[in-house]
Parts: sequence; structure tokens; C-alpha cells
Amino acid sequence: MNQTTLTAETSDTAVTVISVVIAAYKGEKYIGEQLKSLFSQTMPPDEILIGDDSPDDATEKAIDAIRAEAPEKIKIHYIRNTRQLGVLMNFSALAEMAKGDYIFFCDQDDVWLDHKIETLVNALEQNPDCDLAACDSMRVTADLKPLERLVNQKYVTDSKTLMFRRIWNFSYSFPGHNIVMRNRKTGMLPFPADFNAYHDLWMLLYCGIQNRMIYLNQMLVLYRIHDSNASKPLESGYQSKSFARIRELRQNTWSDLEVTLNNSLKYRELLFARINPSQIPATNLAYVNGLISFYQWRLENYKRRSRIVRLFRLLFHIPDYFKYSRGIRSIIRDILF
Repeated sequence: MNQTTLTAETSDTAVTVISVVIAAYKGEKYIGEQLKSLFSQTMPPDEILIGDDSPDDATEKAIDAIRAEAPEKIKIHYIRNTRQLGVLMNFSALAEMAKGDYIFFCDQDDVWLDHKIETLVNALEQNPDCDLAACDSMRVTADLKPLERLVNQKYVTDSKTLMFRRIWNFSYSFPGHNIVMRNRKTGMLPFPADFNAYHDLWMLLYCGIQNRMIYLNQMLVLYRIHDSNASKPLESGYQSKSFARIRELRQNTWSDLEVTLNNSLKYRELLFARINPSQIPATNLAYVNGLISFYQWRLENYKRRSRIVRLFRLLFHIPDYFKYSRGIRSIIRDILF
């Protein structure tokens, strides 16, 4: 397939250019439906870049079958990767190629509501100090029957600082399909090759620590749940919350704490390699350093054999459990397991 190129039109009036990037892998089953939802946007994208990690040409054929339905203004760039890049680096390569003022990250198997692009672009236009905007989505079955909202409404906040804290301690996150980034030289791109998570978490941490992201509490995506999701949402979400909480209690071993601590140390290292700490709001910087110190203490305390000693030491850190972790649930786990 020949790759098309985006032609920039000259005009006295600045024109907002929209890019959508899709990291595809064996996406032939649903990618046509996803593309149709992009074609029908009230603010259609100017270019759609698709990087295909598939071992065969089935996804390419599915794209070819739908290409003729694209509005004339939308240029589709298809890139068949010569080696499998993986989700993180596939999205990174596509985002670096994107020419748009705004870059939307798109899964291959969801459906976007027709006003998603326009709504999120307007949000960033109205918040020039922000480089990232996120929305909510509705989990749906493979045949698009509603399940539940992705974002727990009790955690919704307009506070950038509180939002960042909840992202850092994994109270909630936003999948890439909920995210748009402003395409300007901020140091966010390329995504770090040694980042041990998905692209969405990197963008959330990068913009969040600088208070440069906003959240719109609107459902703008139908988030299709099926066995082939890259992020395995079937492992959480709409399954029994009671059983999930019991599993959560039992899974909190010292090795889990060590992984969390090591991840936090790594994320801080990668962020500080791109962002001068003096440019980070003091409250956010103090929070990250405090969280790391707390987990270092928590890991050390957890390894003590005596639950009585653990409990006594823990009493002096109760406020930290509510600030940096999950409060009562984390306290119970650290005492009992």
C-alpha cells in the first residue's frame, strides 16, 4: 500500500490540524467500525496514521475495504512496521510523525461518539496552559451493549493537583483512547523506550506533574471489552467488585510493594530527565518524594515478622496511608498479610 502524505494548504487564517494515531495489531475485526466513527466526527481529523504490528495483511485489507468511505479531507497513512514495535514505541513513532496541532490516540476496536474530537479540542483551546485533555468512556461488550463508566465518579475532581496525585498512586488512570495532546515541543516525545507501562500513563504523569492536564467528565468513547484488549480490562472493571477487593487484599505481598516502589523511582528518574525539577509545582514535587519515602518505609516495616511491632510503627504513619495509598484497605493489608 502506498503511503499518502498530508498536504498543508496555505491560508491567511490559521487552520487547526487534527491527527489521529492508531497502533494496530491484528485489528481486522473491529478497525473498520473504529475508522467509520472517525470519519463521522463533527470535527473530522485531517490525517489518520496507522502503524501496523500485525504478522499478516488482514488488518491492512480491512483498512483498504473502508478507505473509500473516508471524507476527502482525511488523509490515511498506513505504515506496515518491518519489525514489531509494541504498543508504546508504535504510538511514539506515529506521534512523532503526526503533523497536527492536536494528536489523538486511538485504539483499533472502540467507537468514538461523533463530537469527541471537537469537544476535546475546544477544551484545550480554552485552556492554553494545558498540553493534555482526557475524557471518560463507557465500557461496552463486544457488540456495544453498555456495561459501566470507566472513571469512578467518586474520584472525579477539577483539581489538577489532586488529579495528579490520584494518577501517580494509581487510584485511577485514563486509557490512551481518552487522551488528546497538544503537539508542541514539550519534551514528552518520544516516549521513553525503557518506560515499563503504556503510553497513556507516561503522558498522564508527564503533564500531570506539571499541572498541565485537564479532565472532562463526559463519556465520549464506547470502550469495547473483549478477550483481545491490549490492556486486559477484563481483569477488572465490571466484574464483581467484592471479589476484586478480596483479591486486592491478598495480593499485597512485600514483592508487590517493592514493584510499586521501583516503578515510582523509575518514573521519577525518567520525568526528571525531561523536566527540570524547578519547573514542577512544589506541592507535586513534595508529593512524589513523600510517596517514595513512604513506600520505602512501608516495605521495610512490612518485612518485620511481628504484626504487633508492625502495628505500633504503623500508627505513626496513618495520615500517610490516606495521603499516599488507599487508607484503611492498605492498613489492613499491611497488618494481616
